Amino acid sequence: MLIAFENDASALETGWHLQPAAWGHGYAQEALNAILAHGFSIPGIARIVAFIHRDNLRSQKLAARLGLMPTTIQSGLHGLYEKFSGAPEQGHTSSFSGS
Repeated sequence: MLIAFENDASALETGWHLQPAAWGHGYAQEALNAILAHGFSIPGIARIVAFIHRDNLRSQKLAARLGLMPTTIQSGLHGLYEKFSGAPEQGHTSSFSGS
């Protein structure tokens, strides 16, 4: 999923949610690889962000492995969220090959 991010036309937000039975099978990585590759192929997109709950270490590790870096911590409806952000000029596009 990619959606417009706040009032910034050059940014998109992504997110994922899987049922526990689907955890650990690589589904999120495969989907996020494709999402990031597609998002950065859109002209004018400079960054993609994801807000990940502070307790969700697996998703934080996945985001970092695919080139999204933690930038800030924000309070949300269900606690604290870490904002991860990636940009193609930071060399992240090579991580989005789908492999």
